[in-house]
This record gives sequence, C-alpha cells and structure tokens, in this order.
Amino acid sequence: MSSSGGELDVVSRSPGPTEPLGEGKAIVGRSLWQIAWRRLRKDKVAMAGGVVAILLALVAVFAGQLSALYGHDWQTQNPNLLDSLTTMPMGPFGGASADHWLGVTPVLGEDVFAGLLFGARTSLIIASLATLLSLVLGVSLGLVAGYSRGWRDSLIARTMDMLLAFPTLLFSIALLSVFSIVPSFLGLTVSRCASA
Repeated sequence: MSSSGGELDVVSRSPGPTEPLGEGKAIVGRSLWQIAWRRLRKDKVAMAGGVVAILLALVAVFAGQLSALYGHDWQTQNPNLLDSLTTMPMGPFGGASADHWLGVTPVLGEDVFAGLLFGARTSLIIASLATLLSLVLGVSLGLVAGYSRGWRDSLIARTMDMLLAFPTLLFSIALLSVFSIVPSFLGLTVSRCASA
C-alpha cells in the first residue's frame, strides 16, 4: 500500500519466519530525483513549457533537414519574387504563399521561414556556449574566492559586483558604435545583418 501525499511509500510484505506477525511493513524512501520528477509531473504548465522547449531545441538541431524538407535554403536569394522598382516582396503579407510560408525578405528575397529555422540553431549554440562559459568561470572563481578568502575573495567579489551592475544593453550599444567606426576590433568583424 502506498501513502497518498508524502515522500515515503509503505510497502506490504509477508513477515519472515523469525518476525512477529504484526511487523510486516517496510518504509521505502525516494531519491531527490524521484521527488522532483513527481512534483514536476503534477505541474501541467511546467510540463507544457518543457515540451515546447524540447520541440524548439529539436527544430534548432535539425534545421538543415527541416529546411531540405521545406525545399528552401535560407541563403538562397529569389530576386524574381521582388518588385524590381521597390525591391519589396510581391504579393500580400510580404510575399507569403504556399511555397514561402512566412514570405521573403525585402531587397534579397530570402525565405523567412528557413531563416527562422537556422536562426534557432544559432541562438541555441550561443545560449549553450554562454551557459557553459558562465558555469566554468563562475565555478572556478567561486572556488578560488571560497578557498583563498582574504584579498582574493574581496577582489573577485568587487569585480563581479561591477560586472553585474553594468547594464548589458548599454554595453551592446557601445560595442555597436565601436564596430561602426572600426571594421575589425579584437578579431571581431561586423556581420552583414548588423551593418544593414
């Protein structure tokens, strides 16, 4: 028999030959993973969000195969789908049709849906690398600060406070202004999308 709401299960078993008849129940504990999974399964919104996140990750991983099934590559330019005078897509909704589900981009005529597929891959790669880098740096600096204490701990803590207090958006705008003046900065160059 199982308890209804707790973290322990009571399991009935037959008593052994040396045990009294009334003591035939044992308590079986659950691991932390089992407890977390049981609570997560009960939260329907969290489960739906997890399914959506897994689907988006699969779309990002298999962007090339999905683009091949769709029949359009994101870098293929279709100038025949653009108005020659305005370089805007012909047709309603940005050139959306049965062939190009979300239309085509102005000026170049690239398929928007295929661009979204490959954009998801780029976003997943950047997010994974940023998370990995933060994990490695955070754990390393945390270990150094925790074990050494003293001036090293204070230096790391004040540096982290300064970095966390600085607005990321302002830093990004400053980098864009630097890239607009200097074509290459520390080995980084302006991409076609950022310069347009």
